[in-house]
Parts: sequence; C-alpha cells; structure tokens
Amino acid sequence: MSNIVDKYWEIIGKDLTLLMSEINDSPLTTRNHYGRYISILTDLKEQVGLGIAKDLLIRAGGNKAGIEDASRIF
Repeated sequence: MSNIVDKYWEIIGKDLTLLMSEINDSPLTTRNHYGRYISILTDLKEQVGLGIAKDLLIRAGGNKAGIEDASRIF
C-alpha cells in the first residue's frame, strides 16, 4: 500500500501539508482536532479509500490520534 500512498502523496501532499498546518494551528475545539479531520476524510475516502486517506493525513502532519478518532465515525 505504501507505493499507492506515495503516488497520491506526489499529487496532493503539498496541499495536505498546508491544510494540516492550518488545522494544527487552529484553536482546539474537539479532542485532537478530530472534528476538523472528519470532512477531509469524508472527501478523501470517496476518492482513495479510508486507509490511504488516513495515511496521507498522518504523513502530512495531522494528529494521528485525532485522525484515528475521526475515522471511527465511518
């Protein structure tokens, strides 16, 4: 799966890194920002699947615990 994540990373990695930076710098309104990750995971899940979406957000600097919490909603 790493090769697939690498391919998507080449396409959207820079954008996701900026987005994760904005989220990490924003006020904490939900535990580990999980509320902010839900909408991003929803969009990415439809395109690349939940597992790859999670890997991409974590690689981009997202809070792993928050991403895991958000993914449990699906």
